[in-house]
Amino acid sequence: RSSDLGAFGINRKGVITGVWNSQAVTWKNGTMSILGVPRPSGIPSDAATTSVGTSINESGDIAGYIYWASDETETFGYVSFVWSHGVTTFLQPVDGTGFPDCIASAINKNQEIVGTCNDFPDSTSRAFYWKGGTMQFLSLLSGDSSNVANDINNSGTIVGYDVRTTAQAHRAVIWKQAATP
Repeated sequence: RSSDLGAFGINRKGVITGVWNSQAVTWKNGTMSILGVPRPSGIPSDAATTSVGTSINESGDIAGYIYWASDETETFGYVSFVWSHGVTTFLQPVDGTGFPDCIASAINKNQEIVGTCNDFPDSTSRAFYWKGGTMQFLSLLSGDSSNVANDINNSGTIVGYDVRTTAQAHRAVIWKQAATP
């Protein structure tokens, strides 16, 4: 779970995004603003939530995630979002894949977002690319069981790593020019 205070992303204009008091925020010229990310539908009504801004582009669009945990149902999860000028869009995971819990890690100037979806019972993950309402998984190298996407530049090149099935060793990966879904 995320802490109650942290800065996670900064753009060239010096605007910072992160979390304060369990809410996604920005800091600009020393002034903090709460994003007001709404509660996602489909999570238990008793669930406590924390929203976190992880990355911010030059236009002020923010990628992030909501962590939720329910004591009543003893469940938890993650929901990725993009926040753009007061409007929050939740990133829908790839249907039927078994990787429902997604954490957005980076956004570029084209509102292309990358991150990682997890299957916690199996302890596996899949790197994702999101653009315009569609999420797709990034390819795994032969023999690898999981992958993670950490960043995307303005040209659409993505960096992250794969995890070897047999040795649990990591291999750095570059995905060139993500395909627009």
